Amino acid sequence: MLEETSSMQEVNSFESERAVDGARRLFQRTLSIWASELLELERISSRVPAWNTAMPLSESDGWSMAA
Repeated sequence: MLEETSSMQEVNSFESERAVDGARRLFQRTLSIWASELLELERISSRVPAWNTAMPLSESDGWSMAA
């Protein structure tokens, strides 16, 4: 019975390591995707003229009427 418990712990430990490795790979892949998306947004936004954010939008800016 002791051997069975020990082997089950080894299997659980192995499965835990596999799960952690899988989660780590998924996390790294997600970060990589986000990084490339941010770089793409930065590239696109560098071509767009900056908006004057200091000036408040009027009520008739068209957005409120679209809703």
